[in-house]
Amino acid sequence: MKKLVLVTGALNSGKTTLLNAYCSRLDLDKGLRLGGVACTVPLPGKEKNEWVLYDLRTGETRLLMTLAETPGWEKKGRFFINPAVFPWANSCIVQAFGNTDCLVFDEIGRFEIEGVGLAPAFSAALREYPGIVVAVVRDTLLDQVAAHFSIDLAKTDFLRTGIPLNEQYS
Repeated sequence: MKKLVLVTGALNSGKTTLLNAYCSRLDLDKGLRLGGVACTVPLPGKEKNEWVLYDLRTGETRLLMTLAETPGWEKKGRFFINPAVFPWANSCIVQAFGNTDCLVFDEIGRFEIEGVGLAPAFSAALREYPGIVVAVVRDTLLDQVAAHFSIDLAKTDFLRTGIPLNEQYS
């Protein structure tokens, strides 16, 4: 991994919105090829009831989790998780290793600390990926994520919600 960028902020503080803005800059300003997965951003003023992941390389989307009870899906807290999405997402990310400059992970959190979710692809990217790795991490989980994945925060770049991207972007 050439560089690690963590997009961080509080719950519902606009981390994914900041991530999307940053990815647009990497794509449009620097001409980098992006891969990985990110969540779609809900419409302003709309309550978040569903979380959809999309593959940045192909545009394919999958419903990751919902608040609505869904038969066959795993219940975790208040969420119902689609059991097929994390294997698909990990596969999308690993397939992007050889033909992208930047890998995106939205987001690395409790599931990944438990060794599930996007943990397999994130671990592999930290070890093997030659480009830029960008990951969303909630501020309250930053130290736990760093410890679990052996991330040296002193050697990590950060984008923080609440600070305009232009003041953080290089």
